[in-house]
Amino acid sequence: RVDPLDDSKSPFTVLSAIPRSVIQLYNSGYKASDNGRQDLLMGRYLMVVYTFIISIYFFVWCRQLFGERSWILPLLFFLFDPLVLSYSMIVISDMSTGACMIAVLYHCYRFNITRQKKDFILMSFAIGLSCVAKPSLVFLFPCLGLLWIFLVIAGQIKVEILKVLGYSFMAVFITLIVINCLYFFKETFVLLSKIETQSQAFNTIIQQCPFLKYCPVPVPKTYYQSLDLLQLHKEMGGGLPESTYTGVFLNGERRLKSGFWYYYFVVGWYKIPLATLALFIASLVTGIVRFSKNNFIIKHIWYVWPLLFFLFVLSFLNTFQIGLRHILMIYPLFFLAVAGALHYLRSRFKYTMHLAWVGFGWLLISIAIYFPNLISYTNELITDKKMVYKKMLDSNVDYSQALQYIPIYVKQHPDVQVPSSVPKPGRYIISIHQMLDDGNKEHISYTWYQKLEPVGHYKYSLLVFDISERDLVKAGLR
Repeated sequence: RVDPLDDSKSPFTVLSAIPRSVIQLYNSGYKASDNGRQDLLMGRYLMVVYTFIISIYFFVWCRQLFGERSWILPLLFFLFDPLVLSYSMIVISDMSTGACMIAVLYHCYRFNITRQKKDFILMSFAIGLSCVAKPSLVFLFPCLGLLWIFLVIAGQIKVEILKVLGYSFMAVFITLIVINCLYFFKETFVLLSKIETQSQAFNTIIQQCPFLKYCPVPVPKTYYQSLDLLQLHKEMGGGLPESTYTGVFLNGERRLKSGFWYYYFVVGWYKIPLATLALFIASLVTGIVRFSKNNFIIKHIWYVWPLLFFLFVLSFLNTFQIGLRHILMIYPLFFLAVAGALHYLRSRFKYTMHLAWVGFGWLLISIAIYFPNLISYTNELITDKKMVYKKMLDSNVDYSQALQYIPIYVKQHPDVQVPSSVPKPGRYIISIHQMLDDGNKEHISYTWYQKLEPVGHYKYSLLVFDISERDLVKAGLR
């Protein structure tokens, strides 16, 4: 994406270029004439690699924590989750963050047990990959630092200053090497004074610490600029032509400068399948009821603490709340909690696993109704699917995935028209995304449809309106 700015694109998406690269290798004269659509269709299947990596780590870690067969049902719930099915098939970096996160935490857990340097090196390598996959994963450093402090306070780790300093240096060094490798060491160690800084936060730091201008930046110039641009867009807010997002929308309210601390809880309440929600709640209740300090530190703190930490970061420090997909970085950790709950409950309640399998069957039916339009999936708590845009917007419902179906629908229904920018009677079909005001003056505004109620939907993200002159008067459009 180069419109408006390359601020958050990750080198991890380069895997999707492999099929096109192979074609170009054997047919040097090949030229795409579809604006890259076929390249995306071929390349998106390589995004499944990240889901596969998550599955392997989940399988290994779950077995070590809870026993031989503990992984089967939780992993099935994860793999058939509509959020996972949707975003493991799109050229985007969200699934890669989940793969990086679980790799970091698993090797951190293993290092605590084995104290072997190979586990620490693998953890540091995964941290480097994480920082490239998504800039917000830089928060892994304070997350793991606080975890270490907790373990010290709990008496699980003895403080040896030289070892702590040595391992800290090793982690930072490996992380920087990985970041630089993935950017081919391009423009690394450029003096900060020679890099244009745009965000107020970054400029303030430089002004308060003038000596930083003469320091070489240990990461590629473009990596630094991506962090700077993200901060700039955060300060700028949404709904502006030069901004990369349209603000945050939840329950009919749009915020341009801030988010909602409860955003992911509300959206998850409607988008996560009910059977999965029930298991999440059972995991929370079980964890509270059978809490044991020693057992928690040995088994559960390694995924529970990062889960809570990044929920806090996403809820309170992140203003780019534009979809539940952002929790994919920590989503596998929820299912580790599910595995722990099922492991405990099945030994105390005879029909625990029977009920869990019934829930999985319910999940399959629930997503089958939506398939293949899983991006727009909402659970049974929203009964009137055409009104879902009143609850949430953005990639939760419409990622422009159904725009191609508008001409097809109009052809099949001659009385239906494509959207009009001027309020007038008629039958129309419009995508939820088109109804938004993204702040770009070059885009046609269709916001007047928001004052009316659709009569139906198509593909769950296209709304059908049947508008009369009376409806326009009633809505104040006349």
